[in-house]
Parts: sequence; C-alpha cells; structure tokens
Amino acid sequence: MKKNKSVESKPVDMHDKHENDVNQFNVIEAYKSIRTNVIFATKKDDGCKKIMITSPLPRDGKTTTSVNLAISLAQAEYRVMLIDCDLRKPRIHRFFNSKNTPGLSNYLVGLVSLDDIIKTTNFNNLSIITSGLIPPNPAELLSGARMHELLTTLDQSFDFIILDTSPVNLVSDSIVLSTFCDGVILLVKQDESTHPELVKAIQKLEFVKAVIFGIVLNEVTQTRSFYKSKYGRKYKYRYNYPYQNMNENNESALRR
Repeated sequence: MKKNKSVESKPVDMHDKHENDVNQFNVIEAYKSIRTNVIFATKKDDGCKKIMITSPLPRDGKTTTSVNLAISLAQAEYRVMLIDCDLRKPRIHRFFNSKNTPGLSNYLVGLVSLDDIIKTTNFNNLSIITSGLIPPNPAELLSGARMHELLTTLDQSFDFIILDTSPVNLVSDSIVLSTFCDGVILLVKQDESTHPELVKAIQKLEFVKAVIFGIVLNEVTQTRSFYKSKYGRKYKYRYNYPYQNMNENNESALRR
C-alpha cells in the first residue's frame, strides 16, 4: 500500500475568521447529515455497503461530495474505501495529492495486483484507489468480471465502498456500476441542473433496477440570515463555503 498526503483545506479568509469558522462548520454538518442518511438507508443490511455517487451532467459536485462523504464516514470509525471509477475525467487523486497511476484501470486489465493500487491516506480508516490510465473502453472494463471480483474482495475488508463515477446522462459507465452497488446518490446543482435532466438520470437508473438513496442539492446559496436561539443569543449563517479542498462552493443536503 502507498501512503499519500492528506487533503488540504482551502485557506480561510482571515478578514472574517469567525464567519468562515461558522460557515465551515455548517458545511461539515451538511456532510454529516448525508452520512447519517446513508447509514440509516443501509442499516438493515449486513456486511459492506457499496454506494455509488453520480450526477446527470458534469460539474455537479459529485467528486467533491464523494471525497467528503468518505472522509465523514471514516471519521465515524467506519472502514472506508473510496474508488475513482470515472475513467474518463478522474479527479480523486488531486484531492489527495496522489499519483493517478497505477490505479483501477491498470488492475482491470491485469497489469498490476490489488495491493499495488490501494493507497492509504492521512485520514484514519480511509483508503483510496485512483482511476489509473485513461482507457479506450471504460464501460467494458467496469462491467467486466474483474471489477465484480475487485468489489467482492474489498467487501471483506471495508464497511463502506464509495464509488465516484461518470455523469449518468453522458455515458453508460455509471449505469453498469449501479448494478454492483447497494444504492446510488444523485448530485444536482442549484440553478444549473434541470428537471428533465434529473428525470432522465432517474429513469436510466430505475431501468436497471438501481436503488436511489436520495438526491443531494449542491451549491445552495442563501441570503445572509439571522436567528435567535431560545437562549436569546444571535447567530448568523450563510452556506457555500469550502470544506476539505473544495474548488467549488458547496452546501449539500440529502433529500429523499
């Protein structure tokens, strides 16, 4: 196994450190909310849970959510494997300052062993598999027997396997992988994702009988608001601040 540097948080704006601390806390809590929903959605099942993260179109925040959900589960003492199954535009390795090869594609074509592609991180309980070299036939590799064998083997060592995949409306990769997973989380972006795109993605997943756990609404923006607790103390909040090296403003909530 190979050791990687930890994910680096984006620098905090020191001009308003208190506000940044508050908002970073809110974003972290949003990921904990997703974690809680995932745990309850899979609680009745024994053994390892395989969760696929996808979106209708690119740049909806699926990779950022995959990384932070994996970290959040690992911080709750679950053994977590995060796999970059986007063999077309991989990004997981950038979050962890890791080399992308050898990775999943190298393993699927038989060039390396499983031990060669599993990388540990500075987050306790979290390991990753990067995508590897970009192949000419991603869908065929991901649907093959070797991919199924990989997940079966990892099943013995981890509580959760998080699979970051390609956009479901563009290529068939995600559709294929959903048949190997216990459930799917869909990412949509406020003011950009459209209802027809979301319906199309859901219909594709339902056609192969994938279980959709829920939808994460990403990059929610709110005007500055204030409220008072029952103790009379005033708080202010505004979401869309970064958490764990996000290069997109992100505030997420799992919605059934």
